Amino acid sequence: MNGSRIGAVGNVRTGWGESARWDEALQRLYFVDCASNAFAWFDAAAPDVVVSIALPSLPTAVYLTTDVDRVLVQLDEGLYAVVPSRREASLAIAMPPNEPRFNDGVADASGAIVTGSLLLDPPGAPAAGRYWRYAPPAGWTRILEGKGNTNGPCVTADGRHLYVADSTASLIYRFDYPPSGDLVGERVFADTTPLGGLPDGATLDAEGCLWSAIVGGSCVAQFAPDGVLLRAVDLPTSHPTSVAFGGRNLDTLYVTTIGASLLGVEPTGELAGALLAIEGLGSQGLPTPRCPF
Repeated sequence: MNGSRIGAVGNVRTGWGESARWDEALQRLYFVDCASNAFAWFDAAAPDVVVSIALPSLPTAVYLTTDVDRVLVQLDEGLYAVVPSRREASLAIAMPPNEPRFNDGVADASGAIVTGSLLLDPPGAPAAGRYWRYAPPAGWTRILEGKGNTNGPCVTADGRHLYVADSTASLIYRFDYPPSGDLVGERVFADTTPLGGLPDGATLDAEGCLWSAIVGGSCVAQFAPDGVLLRAVDLPTSHPTSVAFGGRNLDTLYVTTIGASLLGVEPTGELAGALLAIEGLGSQGLPTPRCPF
């Protein structure tokens, strides 16, 4: 990629890195390691100093809150409140009844959480997943049924549209997202099959373009607001999993990756498991919304 530079952040190595989330207030990157049930972070001023705490179950999503020393992390039992300064974690919001667990998620402009089912079914299996929204006082509300593994949800800056990847189907969908949270106007935004992998974590840039980690495809892809593929940035590892713009100007793209052989995944590449930083892309991210609960 002309002008871009890709490197590893410090000595970070994860078995299954996921859920990168940049905190502008603290100039800090949060991420998780699904292989070791760990929640980790580093501050931009000291990227070689990575702090990690053990969690009681599989972490799959990270949400900032209006309390900068309180982060919500999605686990088997529900949303845990993590207080980084005290290295503490406790259950804050339980899962809705009869929902086995959630995967990736995002906070919208109002701070409500949009997430969905974690499914590990093979391609072609019946789509049995659901999308959910959490906002007080209503709590958990089911907003869509009949999708596969939920990944990469993103809400546009104006709050009017939601993108969600169905990794099981290799598709990214775009929905109209009214203030009620009900999803309408479903359409296929992009098919990642030609890129050789599945759509995983995603983020939006200031121009409204969607950046998706193509797990198994050794790249991150940038899609225009109309779904046209603008570029695929090749990576020195096969399984990127999530992306987040960070840095002082929100112009560094951080990428988590898989480093361990798990669930039939066999990552390759010299930086498998590393946390990557891509600079010089010419794109800038958006501030991360915060949950007020």
